[in-house]
Amino acid sequence: MDDGPRKDGLNRLGYGIGGGLAVGSAVWVLSGTWWWLLVFLAVGLALGLFLRATTPES
Repeated sequence: MDDGPRKDGLNRLGYGIGGGLAVGSAVWVLSGTWWWLLVFLAVGLALGLFLRATTPES
């Protein structure tokens, strides 16, 4: 059983979530409004799910 495609999909999901957290945290620190963290986390999650869905199976 090859876990390569599954691992790639999960990595892309993690990149989206991690990127959303990083950008959201930076905007939160710079602007002082905490809700930006939630906005960018949601955007990062959506981006990660999109990247995971478009990962080639083979």
